[in-house]
Amino acid sequence: MATSVSTRRQHAKKFGLLYLLLILIGGVAVGLGVKVAMDGRPPTPPPWSSFKPTETDTRAVAQIANYVQGQYKQANGKALTEVRGGPLVMGSQEVQLAIRKDAVSNTVAAVDGLTAEYNMCGNASSCSVPKGVSTQRAGVLTRREAYQLAMLTFKYVDTVDNVVVLMPPLVKNTKARAIFIRRTDVQRDLGARKLALPGDATKINLVSQREAEMIAKRTDPFIYSWILADVDSKPTLVVNPISLDVKASIPPAGG
Repeated sequence: MATSVSTRRQHAKKFGLLYLLLILIGGVAVGLGVKVAMDGRPPTPPPWSSFKPTETDTRAVAQIANYVQGQYKQANGKALTEVRGGPLVMGSQEVQLAIRKDAVSNTVAAVDGLTAEYNMCGNASSCSVPKGVSTQRAGVLTRREAYQLAMLTFKYVDTVDNVVVLMPPLVKNTKARAIFIRRTDVQRDLGARKLALPGDATKINLVSQREAEMIAKRTDPFIYSWILADVDSKPTLVVNPISLDVKASIPPAGG
């Protein structure tokens, strides 16, 4: 039986609508496929820290010093300390780093690897904490500040193996304190998703007893006293466990 022109037109319209529907379905499927593919990508991880130096090596160390200095404040808003950072030198002369492990050691051992040094200074005349600032709170907060300096250095300056931070004396003529950390001491923390610092306070009047305990617990293993001495006829920064007397830490000649 012959198909009328009208019937053929109706069939054509039906097939046209069906074809259009298939195209629309296909487009939706492609869109969903793209969305699924994009959703399947791992999200961009958050930055390890809010600060990252733009320079490298010694210049990066100087940038880290400048940044961290600006984070720690007295109650009046002024910087708690001035921080300078660079290679371990005395004047223009390179200084080696050595450690005396305990009170029964009569000699010191050289510390291998490249060391970055930070110097934290309060009062310009004595480098002790600023006048009128609680020495107890300053002692706690400068520990956190020194720890942050070390962590940022290890994370962003690959060439540095050790960090020593010379902290301001809490009172004039007291033991010179230092935080000394090897990269291997904090390797696991460097691999964490985010920099973890003990406590949150960076202003002297906001340090609570709880935060003081957190900071002390984290930094106690890295607290030393220090002194400059000649070891094997080389100028040497000798770090000692904080319980040792500074004068007794001077190694014997050739030690």
